Amino acid sequence: MRTKKPPKVNQPQSLAVKYISEGQYLIGEHTLQRMNERNIDMSDVIAVICNGWHVPKRDRYCSINDDWSYCFEGKDFDAERNIRVIASFDNRLFLVTVVEI
Repeated sequence: MRTKKPPKVNQPQSLAVKYISEGQYLIGEHTLQRMNERNIDMSDVIAVICNGWHVPKRDRYCSINDDWSYCFEGKDFDAERNIRVIASFDNRLFLVTVVEI
């Protein structure tokens, strides 16, 4: 029997900014590896989340974790590169991955 998906977070960018400002975030091992490979640091991630935009059409539901991930895009800290940040929420912000676009 299929269970109902949990509702998506309203205003995920506002919630992400709140968690960032409170230091309530976790960087996954996969994310750290991708950040290192792609020369993206935390100041770039913060710039994207705080100054970029939410891309609802790229949000995804994960049945394994039974939660939603949210896509944010924007410029890095130096405003030179376009970055995509994928994150989810669980009483804090969890950074899933980062990509240069």
